[in-house]
Amino acid sequence: MRKKKNLPTDRELSILRVLWREKEATVRQVLDALNRSGEKDSRELALTTVTTLLNHMVDKGLAAKSKTTGRFKYRALISKQEGSAKIIRDLARRLGRDARRMLMAGLLEDSDLEETDLQSLKELVDQKLNRIEKKESRE
Repeated sequence: MRKKKNLPTDRELSILRVLWREKEATVRQVLDALNRSGEKDSRELALTTVTTLLNHMVDKGLAAKSKTTGRFKYRALISKQEGSAKIIRDLARRLGRDARRMLMAGLLEDSDLEETDLQSLKELVDQKLNRIEKKESRE
């Protein structure tokens, strides 16, 4: 049996963005937020479709469902950072080792990074290099 992927689909990612922003929402609130967002395909969604998507997200461990005052409310189980990291790791894995450098270079060149963003990235690279050096010195 194939392992179930816990990566969000594009539509699930749209819903996660709503849940990250709202912290907790009913199906109707998610649908209304998607319609207001103007995101691609959001106008095609029916209430039953959003319900199905949210229930799949619960099954995948991306969201949690609780009943409050007779209504089900949903909240994200993964943070925006965790969700983004999962997607990026999956993309890097699928692209392969050589393409990872191109991916990072492309993100640096094509995005509107500010100096503080670049400084944060530099610190992350320095931390990673330090971990590699410590690992190599123990071997």
